[in-house]
Amino acid sequence: MTNAFRFLVVSAVMATAQPSMAMDQTLTGIWKTGTDDAGGYLHVRFHPCGDKTCGDIVEAFDRDDVSQPAYEHLGRKILWDVETTRSGGFAGLVWAPDTEKTYRAKISFKGDVLKVSGCVAGGLFCRSQNWSPK
Repeated sequence: MTNAFRFLVVSAVMATAQPSMAMDQTLTGIWKTGTDDAGGYLHVRFHPCGDKTCGDIVEAFDRDDVSQPAYEHLGRKILWDVETTRSGGFAGLVWAPDTEKTYRAKISFKGDVLKVSGCVAGGLFCRSQNWSPK
């Protein structure tokens, strides 16, 4: 195999691999949030909301990994108006149950982890969590 032919084969493989990797990075399924100050966490299900994506709280857990079926925010949207950005990440709005504040959200994949960041006051105050697939 000549070097030029090898280059063409490798280039073709890389060109076909790139779109499939991007397609795998969609906001679907159920994700485990980072823990809160008390050690609890949530499960959030992503789903289509019109032409955008939303995330609803489907289960809550305490620091001992015990499900909390009486959690007051079950079924509530925690993310909405989420859409793909030009840079390949996602942006929308995120609601923080602990503060009951809504933040502008930036969401990006870091391997198989979601980094969810929220900012208010033009980016002056920001928080972030890493979410993992359930």
